[in-house]
Amino acid sequence: MNIGLFKNRNGLGILACVILAILIYSVDVAKLAYQMTDWNSFGDMPITAGTLQYFIPDTPNVIGYNDPNGLRVDCATTVAYVQTDAGETYRCCDTGETIACLTSDFSNEIPVMDEACLSSLRETFAIPAVLEGAKDYQLYGSCSESSSPLELAVAQIDANGQILWRSLNAGNIIMWSSALRCVGAPLLLILAIVIFVITIRTAPKEPIPRF
Repeated sequence: MNIGLFKNRNGLGILACVILAILIYSVDVAKLAYQMTDWNSFGDMPITAGTLQYFIPDTPNVIGYNDPNGLRVDCATTVAYVQTDAGETYRCCDTGETIACLTSDFSNEIPVMDEACLSSLRETFAIPAVLEGAKDYQLYGSCSESSSPLELAVAQIDANGQILWRSLNAGNIIMWSSALRCVGAPLLLILAIVIFVITIRTAPKEPIPRF
């Protein structure tokens, strides 16, 4: 066996384990995940939205109704509640082929926001309070009873009147981040120590010089 090569590989292994452990402790996974999430386009709407009232990236129920032209509309994905500059309120949803909007009073469908939850989401994911260039910009989400973030959605109306959105499964990201810091990083450090001990024990003993 080539002892020099064996020791070199062990040294690289120890270094890799230590570097990975340091990265896990130093990198904020939640903030990084939010920054790396792309903006999605809600699509071209038949009305011009002025402000956002509520946004759902994935509605739990199929929304079905007849649009102003009498056509049947079924929506099962993204839904946006908006208000025009004239004060009209609309519920717009993605049918898979187009964005269909219906005007009415939808206040009973819009939940009251939990400010403590939103504050927790904003702090955990480092979401800015203001987005430069956006006509309107809102944060939505849900938390457990302990105010631990579960779901996160951020939506904006850009300068062209289009809705852009991004969403994250906040609960999963926080869980994996905690697992990496509490389990992954310590295991890497333990592995580095084990490799170091094995290297020392398998290293050839130098003969004791005689005088």
